[in-house]
Amino acid sequence: MLTGVIAVMVGVSVLSAILNPNIAAFFRLGLNILFSVALFRGYSWAKWVVGILAIIGGVGGIFLGIALMSQAPTVGVIGFVIGGLYIASASFLFGSKAIREFMDSQNSK
Repeated sequence: MLTGVIAVMVGVSVLSAILNPNIAAFFRLGLNILFSVALFRGYSWAKWVVGILAIIGGVGGIFLGIALMSQAPTVGVIGFVIGGLYIASASFLFGSKAIREFMDSQNSK
């Protein structure tokens, strides 16, 4: 479950870096990878940082998708889907018992 959340977060960053290759996109990708490693190692602060950033990004993506729907429907749908993926990832991250148990086992090592 946690690897799925990490895959979505890093995958969206990779897609963003490919579609819009600039310094900010690669910086976000690097931060996403660093936070993902911290998350996988069981650091609870990483769970909160990644979850809150995912919620912010998700809400922004959904609003962007809605705003662009009349001007560029394809881009609007992509923004809406990416926003939904971020929101779903955050909900799994905060609500999943399996993720909580995995992170607790990582902390006990």
